Amino acid sequence: MKWFKFTLALLLAAAFAYLGFNLPSNFRSLDRRVLATAGKGTQTIKELAEARIEQDQVGPVKLMLAAGLVDISEEKVQKATDRQYYYPFTGGPDEHFAKFLERIGDDAIGKSLSLWNQDAKFSATIFLLLRESNRAAIEDYLQESESPAIKSLLDSRGSEGFKDLDPAHPISGAALDMAVLATALLMKGNYFHPSLEQWLSNTTDQAIRENDISIQELKRFYTAVLTLAVYLDWSQLKELIRTYEHWYPLEKTVYLFRNFAGAARGNFAYNSVSTIEVAPSAEPAVNDEQAVQPVEDVAKDYRPLLYSAILFSSRPAGVVDFVEKHKQDAFEDLETAIRLNESALLLLLDRQVEIYEPPATMFFMSFAGTALNKLQVPTLLQFVVDKPRLALFLKILCLAIAGALLMGDFVTSFSDIRSQPLASRSLNYGLIGIVFALLAVIWIEPSILKGSQPKFDFDVANLFNTVHIEEMTQLANTMGTASAEATNHSATVGIIIGFLVIQLIIFVLGLLKLKSIKNDEGSTVMKLRLLENEENLFDTGLFVGLGGTVISLILLNVWQLKEASLVAAYASTLFGILFVAVLKIGFVRPYRNLLIREQEMIFEE
Repeated sequence: MKWFKFTLALLLAAAFAYLGFNLPSNFRSLDRRVLATAGKGTQTIKELAEARIEQDQVGPVKLMLAAGLVDISEEKVQKATDRQYYYPFTGGPDEHFAKFLERIGDDAIGKSLSLWNQDAKFSATIFLLLRESNRAAIEDYLQESESPAIKSLLDSRGSEGFKDLDPAHPISGAALDMAVLATALLMKGNYFHPSLEQWLSNTTDQAIRENDISIQELKRFYTAVLTLAVYLDWSQLKELIRTYEHWYPLEKTVYLFRNFAGAARGNFAYNSVSTIEVAPSAEPAVNDEQAVQPVEDVAKDYRPLLYSAILFSSRPAGVVDFVEKHKQDAFEDLETAIRLNESALLLLLDRQVEIYEPPATMFFMSFAGTALNKLQVPTLLQFVVDKPRLALFLKILCLAIAGALLMGDFVTSFSDIRSQPLASRSLNYGLIGIVFALLAVIWIEPSILKGSQPKFDFDVANLFNTVHIEEMTQLANTMGTASAEATNHSATVGIIIGFLVIQLIIFVLGLLKLKSIKNDEGSTVMKLRLLENEENLFDTGLFVGLGGTVISLILLNVWQLKEASLVAAYASTLFGILFVAVLKIGFVRPYRNLLIREQEMIFEE
């Protein structure tokens, strides 16, 4: 019977452990299978690209092709490109931009694009906007509009707050004109989200009234629009702009475009334009040496992928926040989610967590083979999608039950508790299960120990005294290196494992001391006194936990390992509390209760 119970407990523990390990629910990550389930039956990136091709919006499709997300024949793309004479340099149809081109004529178009070719990394848009005569034609066209908002945009250039841009200067004046006229054309085409258009109208009115805050916000907004115009053709620009509800994510996007340009960042420049002042001189400048330091030597240009993710999700703020949080690692996850269809990408952006990658120590899970993988039935996966918190609770519950069944008898063998009441034994096994589940979660999902990634300081990054068009498109980075982050995380895991081992040793020593007292041939009174005398030993876990916290905080200043020190400090105290709680509540207290009852029986006799 004993061996039968042991075998049954082992089989049940294995079953619950498998369910707990394999249930695709995680704290700080998303399982690829869950994303695939969420994306099933929703729009694909190829369907979006084909829809754009049908509308002759070649520009956005080219970026999807550059990102390697779609496979559309060159013949089909070329056919759409050749449908109108101006599509090769605008990227697709636009009524108002076409009327502007008609006004300036073929001769002016040819002169404007004499230095541009389709293989350039900067767009034709900036060439068409740069010539003074072209800008005059755009302004004449826009002056015909009856929209008060457009008229306010054009009038705002005369505000005192913009005088520091020196509108009379052929270069500085061009920057302001290009940004304002491009913005007005976008407004003319109704490409702004209603909330963004309302903000732009209100801010423009305030700028005309010389409101300093509004003027500075407009300068930053215009810088963002102008920077995007350097990289994007008109079709790409307008399709991107229409996804934004607020201006600040647009500024963040520009920063990411500059930050993750990879080896192509040098081609982002337009060398004919020199210094353009776009922000108040009161703001601290970022010098050239600081501005061009990359996170790491990244050869890949992630801008097409970033653009595609924004366009596909229509959630630019979510995409920007995801990249801000996970930095370069974010792009692989974005690409994976995009390939798993629209709802998969939306789920990833909603959760703002990385896609789960099992650690190397979980290799044994693959031994189960195809048969066990079939347990991941669609209903179960859909349940994880629909009820993520409940699924996570069930995962922890399965691991806790597995731990109680697997480790319960082993741990309790140090102290004979089989004679204890059912409630007391259940508490002991429950505490053991919780500790096991906690350790299992850390093992399964090591990213749970990662601290929050530092955020980009967009305000500092974008409020330059002077902005060069060349530098507007180069990689700017104010962040630490990826290698430092890897070292930080390794230190975190190492320190936590060290504290865990120490606490386990103290826990076992406490159980051995408790068993020694039980096996002592002394009286009940003596055993009670011995228990009282060993209180400090039983509390050692707390002392060590608090000591580890103090040591970790000291290391914070000595080693400059902020993340490792803080996480280790919390973990040290937590381990101390948990192990002492299990020892004293689960083992010492029931045995002391037993001795007290025995003492009372002796007194009664």
